[in-house]
Amino acid sequence: MTIRCRTCTEKCDSNQLDTELIDTLVAISVVSKRLAEKLNTLSKQEKAREGGNPNGKGQRIITAYRRTEQMW
Repeated sequence: MTIRCRTCTEKCDSNQLDTELIDTLVAISVVSKRLAEKLNTLSKQEKAREGGNPNGKGQRIITAYRRTEQMW
């Protein structure tokens, strides 16, 4: 089965189109993964500069207890 790739170009075989599409999608996937990792790293660095913990842990919870006087 052959189909036209673009107007005024030679006909391409379906397997060629599939291969080209797969290669393009893989390239997009690789680039998006790298961008996500960079954004994650930048987010962690920004939170560290602000003094916070990137995972939201490490916050101190302080509770105040009132001492009751002993009546003995």
